[in-house]
Amino acid sequence: MRRLFSENRSWSWTMAYAVCQILFGIAAICFPFTMSIASGLFFGWILIVAAIFAIISGFSSRHIRGHWLDIICGVIAFITGVIAIEYPVASALTIVWLIACWLLLVGLTQLFIAFRIVTERNWLLLRGIVNSLIALFLFFSSDKTSLAFLGLAVGFAFVSEGVGMAMLALRLKRLQEEDIIL
Repeated sequence: MRRLFSENRSWSWTMAYAVCQILFGIAAICFPFTMSIASGLFFGWILIVAAIFAIISGFSSRHIRGHWLDIICGVIAFITGVIAIEYPVASALTIVWLIACWLLLVGLTQLFIAFRIVTERNWLLLRGIVNSLIALFLFFSSDKTSLAFLGLAVGFAFVSEGVGMAMLALRLKRLQEEDIIL
């Protein structure tokens, strides 16, 4: 058991983590609607956990003015979390709309800045146009397309992260073989 968790095997655990992320990402890409529903459910549970902490914080700081705000926000988050769990498709679509709003704001900001600066103008213009177009696509696409987007986005994010972790694991292995690190 000690050998299983030894420092000499740290790269292999990193690689195992990378492989899990890649496999999870591939599964999400193959089943984007399932991943979207799971994202909606996960969002609901995050809200419920945050709500519990907000309510506890509000009651534990009764002596501080404005403690009711924590309690009220906690109750709202709890109700929203329950609704998100009860209606995971609507929750997933809400996530897509939030992503679209974020992309539009980022894209418009990049376009605004691109016209104000000289250096890196082309890259900022390109990024601003791409982000804005993706946002508009999401705003005007069907629910099915939006859900597919969310699942695919999560899947590609996991694959990308997994590939990065695999590269790190291989670098760790090489450094360990060269006795640069233990």
